[in-house]
Amino acid sequence: MQAWTLELHADEAYYWMFSRYLDWGYFDHPPMVALFIRMGDSIVHNELGLRFVNILSSTFSIFLLWRIVRQYNANALWFILVSGGMFMLHIYGFITTPDGPLFFFTVLFLFVYRYYLIENKWWQAMLLGIIIACLLYSKYHAVLLIGFTLVANLKQLTRGSFWIIVLIAGALYLPHIYWQIQHDYPSVSYHLSDRSEKIYKLDFTSVYVLSQLLMAGPLVGWLWFYKGFTLRTTDIFLRSVKVVFIGVIVFFLLSTARGEVQPQWTIIAVAALIILVLVSFRGSNTPPIWLKRLAAANIVIIVVVRLLLVFQPPFVRSVQGVKNFFYYKDWAHAVKQKVGDNWLMMNDGFQLPARYCYYNNTLKCFSYDPRYTRLSQFEFWPQEDSVQGKRVYYLLRNPAPGFTTDTIQTAAGPWYGVWVDSVRTYQKVNKFFPAQINYYAESLLIIV
Repeated sequence: MQAWTLELHADEAYYWMFSRYLDWGYFDHPPMVALFIRMGDSIVHNELGLRFVNILSSTFSIFLLWRIVRQYNANALWFILVSGGMFMLHIYGFITTPDGPLFFFTVLFLFVYRYYLIENKWWQAMLLGIIIACLLYSKYHAVLLIGFTLVANLKQLTRGSFWIIVLIAGALYLPHIYWQIQHDYPSVSYHLSDRSEKIYKLDFTSVYVLSQLLMAGPLVGWLWFYKGFTLRTTDIFLRSVKVVFIGVIVFFLLSTARGEVQPQWTIIAVAALIILVLVSFRGSNTPPIWLKRLAAANIVIIVVVRLLLVFQPPFVRSVQGVKNFFYYKDWAHAVKQKVGDNWLMMNDGFQLPARYCYYNNTLKCFSYDPRYTRLSQFEFWPQEDSVQGKRVYYLLRNPAPGFTTDTIQTAAGPWYGVWVDSVRTYQKVNKFFPAQINYYAESLLIIV
């Protein structure tokens, strides 16, 4: 119901465009999210269709987590209370971003890895190689899961089957590496350099810590983190899970020194945390009744929030944290009435052009951005080549006196535009000119 009734997040619309231009890589992320969306969108083109595969995969992930903790005699009720109270799973269980596939393949990896540690069979190694490749095709954060799992058990380097894992994963990932080489490593530059802030702010760290506690459960997250950090592991698998959990949390804590860390980046740690908390509650370590009530209240709060987003009373639409989910379907349709089947050009980043494309099921919208706007996949797609010399409609958030001639009233507020009979753009000029020339030329819009 949530997936069907809630409009797309701007990033979801952007990833839908990924799915229309399937490739081995993209500027921001690997391509797995594009495949998830393409499969669901091919069934039906609406919000539920786009999110359908992610809903299935997140549901199956919960089932696999139960299969893992059941091996440690975990209590079924407490599994419901813990996993059902993880706010992050409620959000990314239906919203489709690269974090959804990453979570699914993380849980699948942990499920198979436990059996591999015990049985060490060649087919398990082959399966792990495939899963690791899928992890890397989901999101680059997968290297943390792989790296910390290896650090937790260096003895597996002596297993012959381990190198089967390496060979299969490496071979399957070669197409993406080749894509990066062909495009001059855009993802590497973006994630390691371009996203860094010049000045550290204490808010980066404090907001990160608070958001992690809230995402683990508004009322009980603090206790789950305590359990995760203090559990004494009894076997190599649990030790690996604990190293992954602590390693991911600390890694992103340190990352706040270079900029903002988004809450969902630690979704790998969420899978590990559920396992650690459930194992800590087994046997004689039965939690007190007050904790059971608190965990139940935690779920009630989350369910109330989700129901409000389903039924969407007017006050919900004005809440800062969720208002970006509303009004943009109507906005896209209102603009389409003006533009018709012509090209639309905007200078508003990648998000709104992607929304326009999704809700009108078209690819005829081009993002032509100023110099200081972050780069995106629009710099690689063929829209800019297709728009040269065409009659386009140029849309702006704010009026430009002497330039814009129209005002379009939308549910998201007024927008301003003008028809351009023939247009030439120079967004890709940096491929041909030195940086000092590109600095001025990249933002030019030349109207002929």
